[in-house]
Amino acid sequence: MLSITDEHGNLWEVAVGKASFGNLVFLFSRADSDIVLSHAVTASSRLDAEQALQDMDVRELRLLLREASPWTGRAGEPGG
Repeated sequence: MLSITDEHGNLWEVAVGKASFGNLVFLFSRADSDIVLSHAVTASSRLDAEQALQDMDVRELRLLLREASPWTGRAGEPGG
């Protein structure tokens, strides 16, 4: 899990999550609200997705955050 600040000063936690059919996503969770956004990840495994997340710089993560969509995972199930 990583923390980034967007261009408006909002703090976001970023983690790898699981979407439907075993697809992986980056989950962006805003620290001061219940907003959760997701962005699809192209990775062959959760470990590869975690490594990709660690390898990204803040500029890349902010771009993914801007492109992210509202998370549609089911309540009570981390990562859907």
